[in-house]
Amino acid sequence: MSGKVKLLIIGIVLVLVGGLAVGFGDTKGEPPQLECVEEGMPSSGFIDYDQDDCPVSMESWNEYSQWRTQPQPIRVAGLLTGLAGVGLAIGVGVTALVQQNRKESH
Repeated sequence: MSGKVKLLIIGIVLVLVGGLAVGFGDTKGEPPQLECVEEGMPSSGFIDYDQDDCPVSMESWNEYSQWRTQPQPIRVAGLLTGLAGVGLAIGVGVTALVQQNRKESH
């Protein structure tokens, strides 16, 4: 097996591993439960439609907001791995085309 084929296989494997990490790399876990406040009490301004349209407490919304915006390093690593694989595959392909054109011109 030539070096180009090995590099191409490595690139394909990197793309697959990266795709799996992006698709299945959820590290957040379950979302926190939103807690309702009684009518007339201070609220976050958001409504929980799953619990009879009740106003959500500020503390509960802050906890939920932090959960939604937390980084997911596995997905970021998967994206970078996939991009490296695509770059490797493109580099091997371009190199092969250039070498083929040089052989034909000589």
